[in-house]
Amino acid sequence: MHHQYFRRAIALILAVVMTLALIPSAFAAPAPAIEPAAPGSVTDLYINESDGREIAPAQTVKSTEAKNPQAIPGYVYKSFSEITEHVYSKECIQYIKGYPDKTVRGERFLSRAEAATIFFRLYDGFYPAPQRQMTSATFSDVPQDAWYINELELCYNAGIVSGYADGTFRPNDPITRAEFAAIAARFLSGSYTGPNQFIDTEGHWAKEFISRAANRGWIIGYADGTFRPDQNITRAEAMTLVNRVLNRLPESADDLLPGMRVWTDNADTSAWYYLAIQEATNSHELERKADSIHEFWIKLIDDPDWKAYQ
Repeated sequence: MHHQYFRRAIALILAVVMTLALIPSAFAAPAPAIEPAAPGSVTDLYINESDGREIAPAQTVKSTEAKNPQAIPGYVYKSFSEITEHVYSKECIQYIKGYPDKTVRGERFLSRAEAATIFFRLYDGFYPAPQRQMTSATFSDVPQDAWYINELELCYNAGIVSGYADGTFRPNDPITRAEFAAIAARFLSGSYTGPNQFIDTEGHWAKEFISRAANRGWIIGYADGTFRPDQNITRAEAMTLVNRVLNRLPESADDLLPGMRVWTDNADTSAWYYLAIQEATNSHELERKADSIHEFWIKLIDDPDWKAYQ
């Protein structure tokens, strides 16, 4: 009798337990509430592949994405921010023009006016905010109808070219290696605080600009460790420097395309400046080689209409 009662009690208890297991969790302890993800922001940067400059204003927006990062004892998660760099490979534009007689005269010295014209073209319409304003009184030797007046004004206002203490610009004088390196360094901004890069630039007014350009691989000195800053720069040397600044570096003549513009005085493919001149005088699209340094051309394109920028 007692055994039957005990067995019935056990069965009843088991039935109750199983029934409770099947009932919705109204009796269960509530799960901890999940805190909503904290608000965040996403910033998009638009970067030129060749020189790292921003080619359009950055855009920052609130993010709608939920973020639930790990919990860290003693800290409360507040928000997040993300930065995305959109890298663009720019078309390589012609920035040096030749002469009507089909020569490019790479071994001729580059004038100061020509140097200003090169960097005006390299801005390619994306001009920086003026830092100052050139007027008709800024340079006593620059007439207002000079062929280079618009190019010089833009570069002067951007703060990358300067004149002399006597109020002249000396547009027709050859530009020195130091002066050209300084313009290139200002064009991409930045600073340099390391050691002097050349044995003959200590105490030179352009020492910091020269060292900055050398540190970034834009310029190369001579085997004896000198830079020779006050030596005039040739058109071919200037093109070589600019191509390094912009990472426009074909490796051999095979990287170029048939139908490109050619010059009667740049026909020797073994000349040290052959590739630099062809690169600077032909507008084209490119792709990078596996080394991420050198390029090969994939398409010739029309040259910019520089008069439209004036």
